[in-house]
Amino acid sequence: MTASSLRQIRYFVAVANTGSFTAAAEALHVSQPAVGLQVKFLEDRLGLPLFDRHSRGVDITPAGRAYLKHAEVMLRELEEAELAMASFRGNQPISLRLGITPTIGRTILAHMMHRAAQPDIAMRVDCEEGVSDKLIHMVSVGDLDCAFCYDPAPEQMLAITPLYTEDLCLVGPSSVIGTDKSAIEFSALRGLPLVLSPRPNYLREMIEARARETAVTIAPVVELELIGLKREFLIHYDYCTIAPYGLFLSDIQNGQISCRRVVNPTVSRTMCLALNRKMPAVAVSRLFEMVKPLVSEHIALGDFHWRQQDAENTAKLIA
Repeated sequence: MTASSLRQIRYFVAVANTGSFTAAAEALHVSQPAVGLQVKFLEDRLGLPLFDRHSRGVDITPAGRAYLKHAEVMLRELEEAELAMASFRGNQPISLRLGITPTIGRTILAHMMHRAAQPDIAMRVDCEEGVSDKLIHMVSVGDLDCAFCYDPAPEQMLAITPLYTEDLCLVGPSSVIGTDKSAIEFSALRGLPLVLSPRPNYLREMIEARARETAVTIAPVVELELIGLKREFLIHYDYCTIAPYGLFLSDIQNGQISCRRVVNPTVSRTMCLALNRKMPAVAVSRLFEMVKPLVSEHIALGDFHWRQQDAENTAKLIA
């Protein structure tokens, strides 16, 4: 198979998976005419139309659907062949552009970076910290290879793997929430001096949705986005916030602030790894070899309040 034939097949698969030449061109980082030309070359070579073109995009033909099954298998086997070659040449360093949420940065990132430097993983990791929506967009357009993110919506260009579910906690000074580490009822949040992120914010929207369900009025006294500034309000000004345990991990562990899991109802979300589907198979393999044992270890330890991902939520994420 020539390089041009392989390019034609890759472009065809991208159009089939995205539903348009424009979206495929964006995903492949090439021009739309280049995608259209390569697909036309493939159709001419096969002697069959693979797509029906119309003003709204494209529809794959029965012949195209049959060819897609074989094309995806072939591309997957090529990736697996490249992965198999790694055992013969030894692990060559791989560069990875990784998106992380603030919670990941404060819990397992240092362990991950240490693991990445080991000879059996051999990954050079460049990190970009941000909120989930920003990171998901960066992965989908190819600015990042992959990212940790909360509850991502399914997208054609993303492969999503749920990792764990975490319940959010009320975090604040013991003078306000007490020293008792037992769970606290959601209704007890009424009237507390809260500092929350301004809208639009996914975590804020989750909290307010639970408040509407339970007819509990949640009125933040202060709206702040910066985590460092929130921390100052918690430690020095007797405010509280609703956050994952890991976001203020060191302050909770050294006793500067207290933490109580919110229940009835819980406010939960699932951490996932979102991968760009163009990420090389060898990089995917090393990434999961690095991440999955680490996540499983902390789920077992219970030190970050992580648990196995909810089956119902997992089904929604990977649908």
